[in-house]
Amino acid sequence: MPIFGNNQDVTPSNQTRPSNSQSPPAVNIIAPEAKVEGTIRTASDLRVSGYVKGTVHVDGCCHVSPEGYIEGSVFSVNARIAGHISGELQATERVFLASSAKMDGTIRSARLIVEEGASFNGESRMGERSQIVSRRDDAPDVPAMPVEPAEQLEVLSND
Repeated sequence: MPIFGNNQDVTPSNQTRPSNSQSPPAVNIIAPEAKVEGTIRTASDLRVSGYVKGTVHVDGCCHVSPEGYIEGSVFSVNARIAGHISGELQATERVFLASSAKMDGTIRSARLIVEEGASFNGESRMGERSQIVSRRDDAPDVPAMPVEPAEQLEVLSND
């Protein structure tokens, strides 16, 4: 490593130079006590443990910790949600809702995994439009089965 124009290598002999391999990707963190409003753009992963109101663009994985809350839109490659999102969540690859997750809004992703205990109120769309359509245009029509009215249920009280 040159010092002030000196071309002499001063790397200590017991220290090896890093190879050309990539260093681990950086993780951007929004701390539990932080409140952010506006647009966030990052080329690496993002961990939200605080409050974000606005739009989030992540070229990696967006992690929302159990104490994290995002109000707005999230666009990422992958998303792992353990906290709360109110709004829109779009991931090009995968969305994972942990058991502590609360999602109110729309999810669009190639894959959606919902762990038991997660709360999801809204709409989801998976895959490309051609994969979302449940019936091909050339499939034969199948008549609907008649539906019998449900029997009335008796509600028992604990009185």
